Formats: sequence, structure tokens, C-alpha cells
Amino acid sequence: MVKTRENLSYCGVDCRECNIYRMMMFGEELKPETLNRWREDAKKYWNMDSVKPEDLNCKGCRTEHEDGFFVLKLCPVRKCCRERELSNCGLCQDFDTCSWGPSGRENLEKIAAIEK
Repeated sequence: MVKTRENLSYCGVDCRECNIYRMMMFGEELKPETLNRWREDAKKYWNMDSVKPEDLNCKGCRTEHEDGFFVLKLCPVRKCCRERELSNCGLCQDFDTCSWGPSGRENLEKIAAIEK
């Protein structure tokens, strides 16, 4: 399937490939390694001591309901794109010099090359 900006999160991650998104949208099983990675990241980035499986309830960062996945409220990339009214980082004039370092940079670069 072709990646388009609508298929990607603000930072360029393809939600269809994310275990958490697939768990919420398609009922797939949460992988233990996914939960462990999120526990490590939550501790490292947000000083959270505990992440439970029920905390990982993402339906994509483009959703309007921030009461779901805790990361939606904390994500600086999502906040920036929404403030600038951009569908993703790849369309930002500051993309090349941005310090956020989107994890889906390769996806965003391909989209930016087509759309700019």
C-alpha cells in the first residue's frame, strides 16, 4: 500500500504498522515488547513510573479526543503541527533544521518532495 500523508502520524510514523494502533483498531494482541518499549520511553521522556496495557489506547494522533492515549497530550510534534496547521512535519518550512527529529523522517521526506 502506498504511503500518503493521510496514512501517517504528524511525525511520519505509519499508523497501520504500529502494534498499538492495530490493537485498538483491529483487535490484534499487544506484543510484550511493545509494552516494554513504551514503559521505557514513558520513564525516559515523561518520568512516568508505570504504563499499563490499557494506557496504550491510540487510534492515531489525528484524533480529536486527547483523553485516550496519554502521548497525544505530551507530543511536541503533534502540538507543533496542529499549531502550524500542517498535516505532518514534512510540509514544515523548518523541517530540515527541526530539533524534534521525527521518527518517520524517511516517509515525510518522500511526501514533502511530492507535495512541495
